[in-house]
Amino acid sequence: MATPDETADDIFQASGKLRLDTIQESTAEVLRESVRYARSTRWDSVRSPHLFMGLLAAPDIGINCWGDRLGADLPRLLDQPVLEPRVFFRQCDPPAS
Repeated sequence: MATPDETADDIFQASGKLRLDTIQESTAEVLRESVRYARSTRWDSVRSPHLFMGLLAAPDIGINCWGDRLGADLPRLLDQPVLEPRVFFRQCDPPAS
């Protein structure tokens, strides 16, 4: 268990939630978008595809530079069939009989 001194540098609260005071607003926006994509695809946790979609939905200067080098239109990348949220849609388990 972490001591109070050790938690000062931790990005998570004891409850497991993020400490928003430890991240930049642009990072918080990417994480909000990632959570939105995870929820919309019925995942109970954020996975790397959700983070990638969050980065495309709320790009910072680094992601915009990457898109420029790639020659990609970032908003359109989210519309590509391989990145459509339904591709990552998690089916609900059928109810137990």
